[in-house]
Amino acid sequence: MTPMERIQGVHRTSLVVIILFAGMLFAVASTAWPQQFPWDREDIPLFGVSPMPFVPLVEEEPDPSGSPSFSFIVYGDIQENYQSSHQTLIEHMLLEDAAFVVNTGDIFQDDGRYYTRDFYPAIEKLAQRVPFFPALGNHDVDWDSPVSRHRFSNFFRKTFNHPAAHPGNSHLGDPTSQKVWHSFVYQDALFMVLDSNLFIDEGHYQSTHSLVPYRGYLRQQLVWVRDTLRNASQDPRIRARFVFFHHSPFVSEQTSPVPFIGAGGHPGHSHMVVNQRVPSGEPGKTLYLLDLFRKHRVTAVFTGHEHFL
Repeated sequence: MTPMERIQGVHRTSLVVIILFAGMLFAVASTAWPQQFPWDREDIPLFGVSPMPFVPLVEEEPDPSGSPSFSFIVYGDIQENYQSSHQTLIEHMLLEDAAFVVNTGDIFQDDGRYYTRDFYPAIEKLAQRVPFFPALGNHDVDWDSPVSRHRFSNFFRKTFNHPAAHPGNSHLGDPTSQKVWHSFVYQDALFMVLDSNLFIDEGHYQSTHSLVPYRGYLRQQLVWVRDTLRNASQDPRIRARFVFFHHSPFVSEQTSPVPFIGAGGHPGHSHMVVNQRVPSGEPGKTLYLLDLFRKHRVTAVFTGHEHFL
């Protein structure tokens, strides 16, 4: 065998070894990967956002000997006001004996990539003492990303773990889902938190919600609202019903404190919320969303979005 033939033989052997080695790596990877998904690991951020340690809600049964009494806090549209007004507001919240807090959306100024870096440090004292339930606002979504709601749901995963265990909220436990509407019961009251971005059918809202991940979400949420309210109406333990979402159904044309400037008003969005029709469950029949609220005696609806009402 000539020196060249020996060299060629070594090359052929090396090539076989490399291929086999690569095949072993692929086999190991393909065998091990399904056993550990990213969303099962607390130390691996999903879509760039890690779940934060929000304190879970502890349910309390109503006192049968008397009328139940508890308080909760509602606020929203803080956006980037973390180090000043938001911090001051949280200090006042901590003085209250609230069972939980609901935020009506726009917790951040656009797309949620910095929830962990900027938002959580501002809210940490509150999050470790009081359960915090968020609605999704338009500024909490990266409208150029088809996975933006994953950032939101993963950041609040410890909050969503509680309602995920209840009937009707199983979508919260599905890591492939971007459905963030949810409900929970506290004492004798039902609380429903909606994704009102789905109600808006113009501009970037419409473009994003036409993507494959979101198709059908609007109808699914409306049917969920109908069924959740219907079930609550048939439950003698439920005496009050509260609904929370971001986009207000009522707003004047002029909502700015500055004359001749209409900044802050979204009358087009309010019309889209008011005109939402909910499948009634009967062929060809629908109900307006607000009529559905009236039918099932919703106690109050809390919204945000409008800054200068």
